[in-house]
Amino acid sequence: MESTKLTALLATDTETQAQRIFRFLQNYEAPLSRNQIAEILGLRLASVCGRVNELLRDRQLEIGETTVDPRSGHLVETVRILK
Repeated sequence: MESTKLTALLATDTETQAQRIFRFLQNYEAPLSRNQIAEILGLRLASVCGRVNELLRDRQLEIGETTVDPRSGHLVETVRILK
């Protein structure tokens, strides 16, 4: 993993969860599902869902494509930085 991507995984003391998720997605090239974000960042899925919904509402993120979750086999939405 590139150092910029690794840096995005590390939280700062003053950073909110929403800021951490946004910063991480800025440094990640592909859209990710909420579950993938939670798993990579080590956050609870419920926390990620809440923060992603805030970022969507604030028009900082947008819904990406729908894809199949490799773990569950269910269709899931991905999110990405608003272009």
